[in-house]
Amino acid sequence: MPAALALLLTGLALSMEKTPRLTEPAYVASPAAIPADTVTGWVVDANDWLDRGFLGVRHKQSAVTNADLGEPLVILTDSGSVIYPVTEKSPMGPMMDNVRLMPFAEQRVTVTGRFVTRDRERGLIINGITRAAQAGQARAFPAREIADARVLGRVTALSCWLGRADTGAAHAACARAHAEAGEPLIVVSDSGYIYYPVTRDTTAGSPDFAKLIKYCEKKVVVSGTCINRGKARGVVVDRVVAYTPDESDETLRPEDKK
Repeated sequence: MPAALALLLTGLALSMEKTPRLTEPAYVASPAAIPADTVTGWVVDANDWLDRGFLGVRHKQSAVTNADLGEPLVILTDSGSVIYPVTEKSPMGPMMDNVRLMPFAEQRVTVTGRFVTRDRERGLIINGITRAAQAGQARAFPAREIADARVLGRVTALSCWLGRADTGAAHAACARAHAEAGEPLIVVSDSGYIYYPVTRDTTAGSPDFAKLIKYCEKKVVVSGTCINRGKARGVVVDRVVAYTPDESDETLRPEDKK
């Protein structure tokens, strides 16, 4: 081999060794190929279930009526946890997805979609919903009530918090707008639990968030009766006051000190 050609090939080999190798991009499945989250449970009215444990077809008309008035329909899992379905297809942003659930009120269903985890709670953006293949037996979850309890947390709009984790003073006007449109306001405790404001006077019509609305996106101390049913939490609101740093931790529930 001529010396000039050998020198050229040697230089080319050295330059190739110094050039970083390009790697193939990681394979990303198309959205249709990504397995959807699936959950099976009962579609229940959040207020009636937390308050009185209403579950099953004989409560369907009550659930539909309450959903029309603004109560959220939720999915009660077999373990007793509650999943709040939200939709992203509203001009106002995330909203409760009562429309998709209403035909299945108080029925056992299988739902596919995308879970959204916020602290210790889950929301679900629904792709599809069908009646469960096996109806199953509705399980009773006795309630544990704690009178004269106090919960430390932040008042926010349920769908905004689940759908986008919107929180803080910048979102106060949005939370109020959602409440005025009939969306639930909730108290998210410092330990990341949703406390749904239970209305016991259901003859009053639509849910009463009057005690919470002026505190949108503010830290508060809520006094009232706490309800634990299954793994879900509610509170019958007696009084709401703005949180102050000198609030004694001794007045708070143990799980909200975490």
